[in-house]
Amino acid sequence: MKFKTAAEAKGRAERSEGRFAGVVALSQGYDVDTEQADENPVVLFRAGRTPTEFEE
Repeated sequence: MKFKTAAEAKGRAERSEGRFAGVVALSQGYDVDTEQADENPVVLFRAGRTPTEFEE
């Protein structure tokens, strides 16, 4: 899912925590000119069972 703000993404992940085995909210920059996303997204929220690449 995409959200307009980091706060929206984090809030949705927090509300979804009890409904899924794991949730992660990320913030990732995007350059519209080159159509490239940042290689290193920032983890805003993580809960439950998640892939190791989302561990801090």
